[in-house]
Amino acid sequence: MKCPKCGNDYCKMSSDTKISGKDYSIGRGICGEMLFGPAGFACGFTDNRNINVDAYWICEKCGYRFKA
Repeated sequence: MKCPKCGNDYCKMSSDTKISGKDYSIGRGICGEMLFGPAGFACGFTDNRNINVDAYWICEKCGYRFKA
């Protein structure tokens, strides 16, 4: 891959991972246990997390980052 800023041929691939949303909810776990018994406690593990992965190239010479 060639850097669009300086023309260097040595670029490396990298990525950022962003996680947003809720994790385990004790409220959902308690409601699940009341409705479905001890196995329902695991209902609190149903989550609303969003995972986004952005891939990009980084120029070894000038440090410019650009989308892959």
